[in-house]
Amino acid sequence: MGKLQRGMGIKENKDLKLRYTIFRTRYGLFGLVGGLKGLRTLIFPSRGLERKIRERFRKNLLFDPAFFRKIPQKIEAYLEGERLVFDSRVDLRDLSDFQCKVLWITLKIPYGETRSYKWIAEKMDIKGFRAIGSALKRNPLPIVVPCHRVIKSDGSLGDYSSGRGWKERLLRIEGCAITS
Repeated sequence: MGKLQRGMGIKENKDLKLRYTIFRTRYGLFGLVGGLKGLRTLIFPSRGLERKIRERFRKNLLFDPAFFRKIPQKIEAYLEGERLVFDSRVDLRDLSDFQCKVLWITLKIPYGETRSYKWIAEKMDIKGFRAIGSALKRNPLPIVVPCHRVIKSDGSLGDYSSGRGWKERLLRIEGCAITS
């Protein structure tokens, strides 16, 4: 992963716009939102995708597919089974320090492998592995920050913010064994 940054203490020029794009994959339309400090969110296919983007990021929003360069193609290639590492900068300014730390550890889970919520909690030297699940639920950049690779200790999937079907699909794409 390129640069993980929160944007803390940095005042963004009000004239700078967040950019967004919507791109097609074989699984439907995805949305990306980002700015000069990095990617802010990846949105899975859903009804009213553009409306959802506009409602969430009301101010300074500009449709600008060229801004994202090759990121949509990388996501599409990943969804087609290509083993990729996403090296784009991400902007996690809306998350707490705890959530950022959970996502940073999640980034280190190798492609095609899974780890448990408990494993992340142990890496952070805490006992609250349910707090890990809550932090992962707020991951604004699924796939890029591979929270789908985090499962329960018993091997079952656990929850996923974009739905269990997506979690299963992403794990299958990576060749992971899935326990129901």
